[in-house]
Amino acid sequence: PVLNPNPLDSVITVNPIVTTTYYVFVGDSNCNAIDSVTITLAVDAISLTGLDTICIGQTNVLTAVNSSALGVVSYDWSPNASVVSGDGTAAITTNLVSSQWIYCTTVLSNGCTILDSIYIGVQTLNPALFNATASEYEVPEGQTVTLFSTPAGYSYAWTPTPGVANPTQQNTEATVNQTTTYTVTFTSGACQVQKSVLIKTYPFVCGSPYFFIPNAFSPNGDGENDLLRVRGLIVKELLLRVFDRWGELVFETTDRDGTWDGTYKGKKLDPDVYDYYLKVTCIDEQVSIVKGNITLIR
Repeated sequence: PVLNPNPLDSVITVNPIVTTTYYVFVGDSNCNAIDSVTITLAVDAISLTGLDTICIGQTNVLTAVNSSALGVVSYDWSPNASVVSGDGTAAITTNLVSSQWIYCTTVLSNGCTILDSIYIGVQTLNPALFNATASEYEVPEGQTVTLFSTPAGYSYAWTPTPGVANPTQQNTEATVNQTTTYTVTFTSGACQVQKSVLIKTYPFVCGSPYFFIPNAFSPNGDGENDLLRVRGLIVKELLLRVFDRWGELVFETTDRDGTWDGTYKGKKLDPDVYDYYLKVTCIDEQVSIVKGNITLIR
């Protein structure tokens, strides 16, 4: 379409909304010619890229990307206090302590000034609010412990993972084969906090002192040392038999929590020394047999 209403006008004003090529026809009664000029629209020539959400203290590289065919003469980033390095170049490094807008003013080779901006959200986590603990801190090799992390409501990652039942759960069990520091990473958005717990191990022994049976007890009803039982966290199975001085079996149990109250067939036995036979299968399938005597005191 013809843009100038008067064909004698040599100058026109245009307002393109996209990159446009304009043509001009010049002629008289003897000759004519056609020429053209392209107006490049640079509205979307510059765009800013980088992380739009960071954790407080995290450095962030922002880059002004030129998508036009024109060159860039200069870059001016603001606010200046937010720029750690790179001002005057296409890429800067920031280290923000609060959420804010970052601006970049660029001048293209055709003289156009382009302004773009990006909003950076800054998140924070208080390390003092997080903790890692365990059900036990010193165990025999191969023992299973429970690892705990607080508080709830975050993403979790336990390391190292070997022996850990559920590394991405808030609380999980871990089989500890050697002294190990377990670290849990709490994640919320762009922020992470790490807390650690040390579990020490000692050589596994299927025997004393890791399980034991007292050499005396006093079933007199005073609430102290009234019951005889085998104690030990490493006990998987057991067989306990108690005999009187004539070899008669007066008590037997295969219950790990089984107790003897000093009676036989419902009657209280006299104070005396009783022999016992104890067979223990430990949690690593080792078997230990112990024989000895127990003094019953009334």
